[in-house]
Amino acid sequence: LLVAVAMTTTSNAECVDQIFTPLNACSLEVLGSSLVVGCYQLTEARSGGGEGDGSPEGTSPTDDIGGNCDGGIDDDTSSNEPDQPSSAGATRSGELRLYATHSLLQDASPSFGEPTQVVDTESGVLDAKWHTIPATETSNDRSGSGNGSSERQYLASACASGSVHIYQLSRVQTTDSNALSETLSLVASSEASDVDGGSGSRLALSLDWDRSILNAVPERMPEQKIVSSYSDGSISIHSFNSSLETQSLAEKERWDGHTLFGCPSEVWTCSFAASSSTGSSPASSDGSNLVLSGGDDCTLKLWDVRSLPSPVAKVGSSEFEAGVTAVSYHPKLENLFAVGSYDEVIRLYDMRMLGGEPLCRVNVGGGVWRIRWHPTKNGRMLVGAMHGGCRIVNFKALMNLRVDITGFDTDRDSLSAEIESEFTDHNSMAYGADWLVRDGGSPEYAASCSFYDRRVCMWMSTATNLNTIK
Repeated sequence: LLVAVAMTTTSNAECVDQIFTPLNACSLEVLGSSLVVGCYQLTEARSGGGEGDGSPEGTSPTDDIGGNCDGGIDDDTSSNEPDQPSSAGATRSGELRLYATHSLLQDASPSFGEPTQVVDTESGVLDAKWHTIPATETSNDRSGSGNGSSERQYLASACASGSVHIYQLSRVQTTDSNALSETLSLVASSEASDVDGGSGSRLALSLDWDRSILNAVPERMPEQKIVSSYSDGSISIHSFNSSLETQSLAEKERWDGHTLFGCPSEVWTCSFAASSSTGSSPASSDGSNLVLSGGDDCTLKLWDVRSLPSPVAKVGSSEFEAGVTAVSYHPKLENLFAVGSYDEVIRLYDMRMLGGEPLCRVNVGGGVWRIRWHPTKNGRMLVGAMHGGCRIVNFKALMNLRVDITGFDTDRDSLSAEIESEFTDHNSMAYGADWLVRDGGSPEYAASCSFYDRRVCMWMSTATNLNTIK
């Protein structure tokens, strides 16, 4: 069994382009050539000085609503906010910034260019996820994709207001060039006031689509599911009706998931426990009934929505030394998922052995905020490691594993990890990260964003120096 170890130093990945956002960059999501940055801004009143100068410095989501089990994380606000903030009069704002990275389809290095659209949101965007839905045989595709595709692309966002919003992506060929014009249109929302009496006290911290439902029979395709987690310790299941005639989002289930010292604990992360691959899956024809969540209470929990409100399994502080901040179910290998924590360790788990030891532990040198499995290479992982920057991690034993009905099955003694490369150009906490995969797969790039310095970078993620952790 691989034990947690200190990360060995590797060469830094090469930055190929960067931009700076007007507001603090909190999340980054890629779908093909479409890249969206979610921004979050908390502007606080100053003690003894009213609301100050109104400058959008703000604090990070973790500073805004809590820390971890050890009493919090490092705070960058000292350099940005010389005055002591006061909660009175604080305001939140945010936006989605959409970019078209069409150079990924060519031989040139990717670049941002100008945003194709900036969507103002009623509050900060803390998380977002893309989702592609095939059109049903009985539906007419009026998505305005403009490229002849029957697929429809959606972006779900989790906001500091407690709301969940669904946007549809449209692509239209421009008349004066070969480029595509991309826009996001709001099609459905689940407002915070719909479920908490309008108090607006809970922040939506994370969300995930149920991708296993894409294997359902076509007539069930219009019903999609989203799980979301909140700062008040709760978890919700939403139903998204993707019928083009009546697109709507409604909360179907809600329960209290995490507490710390008898008080609600922030649920930093959540995920459906099912992949998008066919074969051995815990999903039914209605999608997955299993949900994973991680909280500031140093606990990972597995839920079956058919037997709430108690979890069916949990891993607590005997394993995690700080809050559980990221959960990522493998997109192809059933039963396998990764968990990240403020304690800087990524753990791999097998769903069939959740009560025992993790399959693997690897220290990535920073608190883990985002985990991204590679879309085509089974053993490759991108990590947003907060103050540590970003890491590319390889699990060689998973690289050539077949995707079939037997699912994930490997000898844990052979499961080792490699820190292939790191990206440390960010001068603040790296929160968002995602892969940029071009046709042909090489060279390979990634994108990431950091909060206080509002920097968004594209960088080459191809290996330059391999260091095996033993």
